[in-house]
Amino acid sequence: MKIGILAFSDPQFAKYAFVEEIAATIEAKGHVPVRLYTPQLAFIRTDGKLVITHNGEPLEKIDVIIARPNFLEDPSSHAYPAQLLEQAGYRIINSWPSYWYAKNKLEQHVTSLTNGLPMARWAIAKRTSEIMLAADKIGFPVVLKVSFGSFGRGVFYADSKEVLRPVADYLTSRNAMPIIVEEFLADADRKDIRVFVVDGKVIASMERTAPPGDIRTNTSNGGSGATYQLSDRERDLALKAAKEYQLEIGGIDLMYTKEGPVVVEVNANPGFEELQKTTNVSIAGAIVDYAIKVATK
Repeated sequence: MKIGILAFSDPQFAKYAFVEEIAATIEAKGHVPVRLYTPQLAFIRTDGKLVITHNGEPLEKIDVIIARPNFLEDPSSHAYPAQLLEQAGYRIINSWPSYWYAKNKLEQHVTSLTNGLPMARWAIAKRTSEIMLAADKIGFPVVLKVSFGSFGRGVFYADSKEVLRPVADYLTSRNAMPIIVEEFLADADRKDIRVFVVDGKVIASMERTAPPGDIRTNTSNGGSGATYQLSDRERDLALKAAKEYQLEIGGIDLMYTKEGPVVVEVNANPGFEELQKTTNVSIAGAIVDYAIKVATK
């Protein structure tokens, strides 16, 4: 069986797509990995046919493709590879539009509101004056986020108007996209919960703690992971979030509040290096096992 791994970058920038980790697991299970990189793909329509090439050669038959959308910018320009691959008959795991919803932080807030997923108090605004107004209504401290980004990049903390205003001025002057303002959840004590979901099931979870002097829990930025036993309420919320975002494979980030868990973020390209170390669960194995299951249906 041939199992593709689709990274949305050239190979030298695909570290956080975990292509090699997944490829090694595919080989260990007796199958053939096919590494795909979107810059090397070309889609050519002539004479009523769609021809797809990869690195200049016709794309071979692949039983199933695992999408690893490791881009940081606006996901709209990354829709076409999965769309056209599916048009050509390839089965994509975490296809369009699921990764578009998950990679777009603005859409995450809209989708969560539409589907009744609990979140911290939030606002979306484009001008400094509206950002300041939103922060007043939410209450300090607040967290600012840019519309697109991963690994904690584009996340800012402000505990007063004096701190917030220059940050808001900077973000709105350099970025035409709206800015997200969120309540800072002090109850969470600089911790969150990463839940890894595959095929509607929780595979593993861990508690992440931000490093000293930071609020960001991302382990790529120095955050640390520890084993964590989910409550039924947390498990149900993580599974509901994955379902609403149509994610076959997803990382759901939750935070604790006195009122119960809330969704912080949904990830279509969740990293798993620290999670595997912390829990001794083979996340890559779970991903590949699901791909095999899909391909043999």
